Amino acid sequence: MIDVDSIATDADLDEFLGGQALAGANMVPRAWRDGADEPTLRPARQWALEQILAAMRRRSPPIDPAQLADVSQLKQAILLGASERLYRLAMTGAGQAEVAYYQAKAYAAQFASEINNLAPTLTGGVRATMRSRAVYRR
Repeated sequence: MIDVDSIATDADLDEFLGGQALAGANMVPRAWRDGADEPTLRPARQWALEQILAAMRRRSPPIDPAQLADVSQLKQAILLGASERLYRLAMTGAGQAEVAYYQAKAYAAQFASEINNLAPTLTGGVRATMRSRAVYRR
């Protein structure tokens, strides 16, 4: 299994969001704070990684995580997916629900686009195709 911390850290995600996530912008669910001095964003990053791996397994031919030569190529997709997850969860909490809704929607679109266009390098130096072609049989 791929460790999400080896690809994108909480600091990477916080920097991607302009320092909002860990600065007390009510983006992090209370359960993720757990009385700690600093909340964790790992559940959002882990969720994004799981979505990416599931999308790669649905491809034809399926891409197994063990086939990935450079997992750092997934970083942008993880950051977009985690951002979408954080904003979507922020919508359910108190605060500016309208802003969170539009941000979540924007990140969801970018995340879907990033997953669809992801062409990681597999072991052996082969690049995975962005999309498979439809095969029509007679």
